[in-house]
Amino acid sequence: MFHSSTTLKSTSRLLRGTCIIFLNIIISSDHAAAEAATAAVTPAPSGETVTSFHNHSLFGGMLSRDMGQGYGPVEYLISKSMPGAYTIAVQLFSAGGKTVVQPVTACVSIYTYFGNVEMQKMEAHVVQLRTDREQRTVATVVFS
Repeated sequence: MFHSSTTLKSTSRLLRGTCIIFLNIIISSDHAAAEAATAAVTPAPSGETVTSFHNHSLFGGMLSRDMGQGYGPVEYLISKSMPGAYTIAVQLFSAGGKTVVQPVTACVSIYTYFGNVEMQKMEAHVVQLRTDREQRTVATVVFS
């Protein structure tokens, strides 16, 4: 197994707690191909919404590529938080506007201060989405 020196330096910094991710959100759903739950995060203070169609914020937030074919979760992270409230929501997009036959369950894991052993916290939320384009607010995280 080969590792670049950059990867090893990054990993060791993270383990020492010097590389902190202020907000990390991971969303996975129980449907693989036909429907996919995706994230929408409204970072403060700009009010700018980050979605799979607009996946970078002005303040450095990033949303991973939307893998709507069952290849994995959607992840949002920001390494420097701005003071204010971050609203986390999930929205259901059904492929080709198909009717959703059964509810899609989305599991949302929210980590704050990830990488700092003393401050790191994790919340888990589970929501069900029943109709195409349905959006549900999951949580609000406030940084002061």
